[in-house]
Order: sequence, then structure tokens, then C-alpha cells
Amino acid sequence: MKKKIALSMLLFVIILSCISIIYMKISSSPERVLKLLRNIKSYECNVDYKFYNSMGEKEETTKQYFLKEKGNKVVFGDNRIQVYNNEGQVVGGNDKDGELFETSKENYDFYEASFINNLSKYLNDERSLSFEYNKEIGKGYYKVSIPLDINNPNLDVGILYINIPDKVPERFVILNKKGEKTFEARYTDFQINPRLDEGLLEIKSN
Repeated sequence: MKKKIALSMLLFVIILSCISIIYMKISSSPERVLKLLRNIKSYECNVDYKFYNSMGEKEETTKQYFLKEKGNKVVFGDNRIQVYNNEGQVVGGNDKDGELFETSKENYDFYEASFINNLSKYLNDERSLSFEYNKEIGKGYYKVSIPLDINNPNLDVGILYINIPDKVPERFVILNKKGEKTFEARYTDFQINPRLDEGLLEIKSN
């Protein structure tokens, strides 16, 4: 009797393990992952930017928000804020003094290019994906090559790295027409479809 119970439990564990493995493979399939990112209605994450040029490197640490009905917001470490609304405007300001300024999106191509909602239009074909495995950290990535339709020789091709286990973007690299890296964004604590207050994407002057 005890042997039958033990055998039954072992069989149950094996079946459960097989189901879990199958589920993980299906839920992390390229089609599922791309669909998830294409249909994002909101997100929140930390983004570390790194800019490369002939003079050296520059780094910035930011917080990024997106709400489909409003647009994007970038919060910088020095209290600066930039809101990219759906009407094509960029409104910047200082979180402390409430001073505002308005400018064109052309001045902020690098930031805008890293917005996942802007990249989602390129995530329609799983054939554009390749697979990359990092042996050092034991993690696999879907790698998407994106031709950027921006009239800027420094922003020619973007490469998006998607963390397969977590199904979220982890890194976005931009190459210039010479194939040199000019920009990199690293996403951490990426939350898909969190509840965001619309007022979060507004800058209120004093």
C-alpha cells in the first residue's frame, strides 16, 4: 500500500513538472512575448542611460513612466522632468520650482527612441528575433534588430534585448551608420500595466 502511495506521488510530481515545463515554454514563446510587449497600456521602470561619443561617455539615471492615454514621462535625478505627450510636444520642467519649458521632440531623439511603446510597432514579426545566451549569468535573451526611422545618422539601428524568463525589456542599444554604439538604455524593475494616475504625467507650474 505504501509503495503504491509513494509511486502515485512520484507520478504526480513528474506530471506536474512536465506541465510546468510545457507552460513555461509556451508562455515564453517569441509570439507570446512580442504580443505582451505590443499590447502594453502602461509601464513603469528605472532606466540607466549611457551616451557614447568622441569625447567619452555620459551617464544618466532616470525613472520612466508610460500611460497610453497620456504619453511618456522621464524623471531625472536632479529633479528635471520631461513629459512627451501624444500630441507630439515635449514639456520639461523642474520638480521643485515648477518652471516649465516646451520644445520639440527632435531635441530628445535618444530618450524617445528608448520608449518601449514606440518600439512596440516593430515587434510584429517573430522572424525578426534571434536568440542570445549569456553564459556568465546563465540567462537567455530574445534579440530584436530595429531599423530606426529617425533622420539622425547617430540613430541608425536599435537592438532590443528581452529577458526571456521575465518577459520584459532589459537593454536597448543604438548604433550609428558606422555600426558604432552611440547609446544604451538599461531597464530595471520593469512593471507591465501598473495602475498609474493620469496626473503623474502632468507638470504643474507654481
